[in-house]
Amino acid sequence: MATGAFWGPLLPARFSVMLAALLLAACNGPAATEPVPARLQPASEAAQEELRERVRVATGQYQVSFGFQSLEESGVLLLERTPGQDPAGRRLPGRDLSEPERFELWLEQGQCVLRQLRTGEQWSLEHASCAPR
Repeated sequence: MATGAFWGPLLPARFSVMLAALLLAACNGPAATEPVPARLQPASEAAQEELRERVRVATGQYQVSFGFQSLEESGVLLLERTPGQDPAGRRLPGRDLSEPERFELWLEQGQCVLRQLRTGEQWSLEHASCAPR
């Protein structure tokens, strides 16, 4: 019996097994990176200004005021509306039943992203740097 006659039918089978193993290994490879919750690294002046501007535009307010400690510790920012005041500076009667505005930081493909939870809008932050929570 010739050697080629014995191994001939097995070569395509071996090739098929190797191809299947390679395809299976490719399926178990690293998937596309999913966004992960993040926290702000100590923010530069440019990063602070960028965050203030994004939040101001998102909330539709003329001016917003907040500290960055919450974003540095937990990556979450909750903003409550300032109660209305009369011309003398006294708080107007009544209660504000609106929910606080919630923003979260995410790390997406190495980029720091600010998300507004109520609307689902998000903004890539060019000047801020984030780390996974």
